[in-house]
Amino acid sequence: MYLLVNLLKYRIVNNLKFSNLILSICFIFPSSSLAQSYFNEVHNIGNNSILINGLKVDNNRILTSYKYVHPQTLLNVTGIFDRQDTDHERVEFENFNSSRLAFLNSQEDFLLMHETLPFQDKQIGFKVLDQNLSEINEFSFLLNGENAANVTSASDSQYLYLANAIFINDNQWETNLIKLDNDREFVWNLDIGNSQQRVFPADLEICDNDDLILSTITAFEGSLQLNGQLFRISPSGDVLWEYTTETTSSGSIIYYVIPLSNGDFVQSTELDVPIFGQYRFPPVLSWISSDGMFMNDTVFTTTPGNHILNIKGMTSGKGDYFFVYGTEEIGDSNSIKYGWIMKVSNDGEVIWNKNYKNYDFADDRSHFINHLEELESGDIITSGGIRDENGIVRLWIMGLDMNGCFGSPSCGDVVSATLDDSNEKNNLQVFPNPSNNMINIPDHSGKLHYRIIDTQGKYYNVNFLSKNRIDISGLNSGMYFLIIIKDRKVIGKSGFMRQ
Repeated sequence: MYLLVNLLKYRIVNNLKFSNLILSICFIFPSSSLAQSYFNEVHNIGNNSILINGLKVDNNRILTSYKYVHPQTLLNVTGIFDRQDTDHERVEFENFNSSRLAFLNSQEDFLLMHETLPFQDKQIGFKVLDQNLSEINEFSFLLNGENAANVTSASDSQYLYLANAIFINDNQWETNLIKLDNDREFVWNLDIGNSQQRVFPADLEICDNDDLILSTITAFEGSLQLNGQLFRISPSGDVLWEYTTETTSSGSIIYYVIPLSNGDFVQSTELDVPIFGQYRFPPVLSWISSDGMFMNDTVFTTTPGNHILNIKGMTSGKGDYFFVYGTEEIGDSNSIKYGWIMKVSNDGEVIWNKNYKNYDFADDRSHFINHLEELESGDIITSGGIRDENGIVRLWIMGLDMNGCFGSPSCGDVVSATLDDSNEKNNLQVFPNPSNNMINIPDHSGKLHYRIIDTQGKYYNVNFLSKNRIDISGLNSGMYFLIIIKDRKVIGKSGFMRQ
């Protein structure tokens, strides 16, 4: 009873798209069958297992950073993969340990950020690279405190912000926020925390009005729980408000935060307890108003309950929506991990939700998406990794359209690795077309499943008036696609116009 009462404040969203428990996986096919702007590529970095760090898309140039431990020298090596270069030229820097968000823009140059590890190094460093990825110079400076760890950063065309964890004593860590100008000179620095807290920076974003939103992982004195906190900070370094999330986490996910186009914020966390005894530690998205007031929580679950959603990051969208991404793990002892992206409207409605794999790798290989950028066109670039049968992680990059597809509006219903878009049946006839209230469809034998999607990839329930008549009166005017699925394959599709 305790669990059910405490869950009443959550809006629980099931992110499975087929009512008959079919997992909607966007299986991907060789690039020869795709438009040139959409791709699904896996690249070896020698024979090294790599950790994928930053992603930067600059004038349609895709740069991905990674790092690995050199097998002979045992030194950290940071490299850059340049997809625009015909040879995918790699630039590598030995004895340089890059951070998770490695790439930052600084005017016309790129900054490659060094990661400072706890109790090892209190010095922050950057390599400054030109457009040819040649090193211009390197600069560094000491952090406040005896021991420190650099965690996250943000930048725009004028300023660079760094959020660092500063060790005070065994019971106290503070977050030190630093603002630098283009000349790498201090503008201000701000300490967040007190003697009753351990405050670690988790995520840092710049708002449209140049305010900062800082997300932290905070442990309060006398508590074993970890809480997410948000701090809104003015460009002059004043804390405008502080918010502490009502949910608590076991610490297995980071408290990411993003500013929305309407001025509000979304922060990610997870529940510590299974929902209804089956959904294991599902992610929670919390909506916080622009003035720091709690609005609502949404718990994202899957069916069946042995699926686990693991958030690797969130990205603000170009419109009234945002992206959440990472992995979806399926199964228990022999689990499968697919790359996962969910596009969500500002008010929490799921626009589309898809899983991804690469066609060269078996289902039991782990796929994960670490970074995502949306282009001005609405297309999407992602970087992540695939762990092969030898345990080696390879670089995995994808180019998707605004629907999370590869140029096909029906990709959300492709569930067979042998089904190519070019082989889909397009001979389904619906009438009248266009129509105001209903469409007629032909008879099909066997157990069929029907889906309607719009040109943005959003799904709609199909309401039958009779065996062959579908009610479309609830749809807005515009273009839609009717998809028919049989035995996990698309056997028919047709576009129709709702007047």
